[in-house]
Amino acid sequence: MIISGGDFAAAGNKMQKEAGIQDSADLMLADMLKAGSIKKSVTLEEIAKSYNIPADVFLAEIKRLNAFVDKKKDGDFGCMIFPEAKPT
Repeated sequence: MIISGGDFAAAGNKMQKEAGIQDSADLMLADMLKAGSIKKSVTLEEIAKSYNIPADVFLAEIKRLNAFVDKKKDGDFGCMIFPEAKPT
């Protein structure tokens, strides 16, 4: 298996062992964080800030989408939401 994204790629388990790589997925994520390809946030407010989205607008959308999860149906598209899904 190959995991890739942008300029980064990592080999799956068998290829990792043959190449002497112990945990390429974690190494890949660290490289992507360092390069700014992905972002790490602890709170929803931090996510909004990191993407320059007004926090109040972002949080309102999360609240709206969580209501879909509670109802187990997507109000925009009418799709089913898996029963095990939990609101953010």
